[in-house]
Amino acid sequence: MTQGRTGGSVSYYLVIHFQYMVEDKHYSNKVSLGYTRENIPFIQKIKDYGSMYPVKVTYDSHNPQISTIVVE
Repeated sequence: MTQGRTGGSVSYYLVIHFQYMVEDKHYSNKVSLGYTRENIPFIQKIKDYGSMYPVKVTYDSHNPQISTIVVE
């Protein structure tokens, strides 16, 4: 979890590092999720299960290095 300050307020973010494979090539990336109402159930699952929680990854088929996770 990271913290940022903006104009006197404090924001918290969960940074998720993830790895995936496309056509036998390994990639990795990270994403920062803010503690919003929409993200909290997903963040709680990540916190409860840690690296054992599978996430869906979407990527650019023309450039698989460009990716993100699907928050469900």
